[in-house]
Amino acid sequence: MGKKAKNNKLVKSAGGAKRAVLMPLIKELYTTTSTVDKKPDIEEVYRLAQMIEEKQSSFIPPSYNLDRVQAANELIDHLKTEHKCSINAAAESDELGGVRLRLTDDCENNNTVLDIPIDACITTVNREEMTVLDACRTDPILGNMVNVQLALNLLFEVFENKNSKHYHYVRTLPSKPNTIVAQKLEDVLPLKGSSIWMESEPLLIAVHRQYARLYQMIAQSPVAGFDNLRNGFTLSAYKWAVQIVQTRQNGYPGVNHMELNDLVLIPVLDLCNHAFDSTVRIAQTGDDKFTGLKLSLTPKKEDLKSGSELTLKYSPSCSSEFFLHLGFIPDEIPNDASRLKLSLPKSGSDWRIALLQLLPIQSPFKIGKEHVSHDLVNFIRVFHMSEELAKIKFQDMKTAQSVDLSLGDEESKVFDFLLLRLRLMIANVDRCLEKCPEESLSKKLLQNERTNFTEASDYIRTLIE
Repeated sequence: MGKKAKNNKLVKSAGGAKRAVLMPLIKELYTTTSTVDKKPDIEEVYRLAQMIEEKQSSFIPPSYNLDRVQAANELIDHLKTEHKCSINAAAESDELGGVRLRLTDDCENNNTVLDIPIDACITTVNREEMTVLDACRTDPILGNMVNVQLALNLLFEVFENKNSKHYHYVRTLPSKPNTIVAQKLEDVLPLKGSSIWMESEPLLIAVHRQYARLYQMIAQSPVAGFDNLRNGFTLSAYKWAVQIVQTRQNGYPGVNHMELNDLVLIPVLDLCNHAFDSTVRIAQTGDDKFTGLKLSLTPKKEDLKSGSELTLKYSPSCSSEFFLHLGFIPDEIPNDASRLKLSLPKSGSDWRIALLQLLPIQSPFKIGKEHVSHDLVNFIRVFHMSEELAKIKFQDMKTAQSVDLSLGDEESKVFDFLLLRLRLMIANVDRCLEKCPEESLSKKLLQNERTNFTEASDYIRTLIE
């Protein structure tokens, strides 16, 4: 009874008089994160965010103080009973204290492990009463951000509590996802100077900008049905929802017959842990209409035996992507790589840009052990190319099926330049590591980045020896 009472009220009200106090800070946060003539200062963004969170009540996630394994198995029973779902799996604890799925009965290669109907998922398809989310769709800033819409849909269901048809599902979601959105400022700042910073900083600024805009939109909405969402829409709640979407979303094109992909959060299926050599894959079954669509798991390679763990290969393929979007980094990542960002010299940049657009080639580039892309090499060639040689290459591109951008006698400049740049990147990473907290995910990321740059340097030397 104690646990249920604690979860019946997910968050204290953030409305009323508090809204009048908060609104000036919210507007300042929006101005700070959306000014076009001045790059936002990440430390100022965090300062304003801290002031806002201190004036808001703490968000209590639905699974707080719950046994998520028990909640997951209750969800499975609920889906079998209410949605007539076919689910050949059960939840149990994994070695890290999380949740994993295991097969309950043998499954042949041509059979499905589970079928989840689309109406059991939280999606970017609005329910009729969710008119404030229709306003989000037509907003010039947020209209194309289906991930933001999904986060808002998720929070709507969370704050509806037992009145939500997804009540059993939201109780299975982790209470403390650990993507970069959850990181403290002291964990984030050491990333400055690393290749990941060019992705981290814009993402963090964008999340705060989205919240500030959404807060004002929801606060001004007259729709009575959104009182729970309006009163509970704190910054900590939005950050949690963003991370749930980051780590668990799946996309399918045209589910609601829009040009943009729709995003879905799929109950039970999202309990599958990651493995590069996964045991199951996601399939789409049923007709292409929203009401008839089912999202399924099928064995990937061969028949599965009872007790087999159900694992999926997540979309990230390198350390930085796992860090940014999933909040963990596997110990072993096949063909791990880091990003190397290069800029063109200011002198003669116009014709260089034109040549790169024709190819097309665009920075940044992934680089790692035995992984130096042709695009990266060609970018450096264009960087060092004379305008006279470029004109010849332009003419070749009009008739030739493939174009050789090599620099002839000056080709050695390409790899000399790349090795120098990698030495600089390694030096930058070393400085970042000195400031990084011990045992932090940021430190593991930077250590992997240093390894990637070092192994790329070693590989390049073997090529030119």
